[in-house]
Parts: sequence; structure tokens; C-alpha cells
Amino acid sequence: MNVRTAIFLALAIACYFTSQSLELRGDIAPVAEHGVSTERATYHIAALVLLVGALALFVAAGVSLFSKKARLRADKKSPSATA
Repeated sequence: MNVRTAIFLALAIACYFTSQSLELRGDIAPVAEHGVSTERATYHIAALVLLVGALALFVAAGVSLFSKKARLRADKKSPSATA
């Protein structure tokens, strides 16, 4: 696993847990009498955006980890491949 993949995974995990925190914060926000309050909607939309970002980072990390091109690049950079 290269550094890029580790950074993507760390950012994805951070985005996921932040998303869960924002969702809970939105659930705690007061309910409006006439429908959805803007405070609740703001927290839930922000949580959704972070969750989609976390998903994209997880996919990018998986592609980086398992792609043939990435493995070939790593093999070319290693000094043992030239020996």
C-alpha cells in the first residue's frame, strides 16, 4: 500500500465519522411547526455531501490499491526490480 492510498483511506474515514456526527446534530435540531427547519436540513445536507465524499475516497483508494497500473508503477520504482 502506498502513501496515497493510506491518505485516501484516512480522509475517507474522517469524512465518514464527521458525516455521522453532523447527521446526529441534525437529528437533535428543533423541528419546525410548518415542515422541515432550515437548521435540520443544513446539517443533513452537509452530512450527505460528506458521506458522498467519503464514498468517493474509498473508491479511489480501492482503485489505487488494486489497479494493475498502480502495481506496475510501484514495481518500476522499487530498487529490487532492477537487480
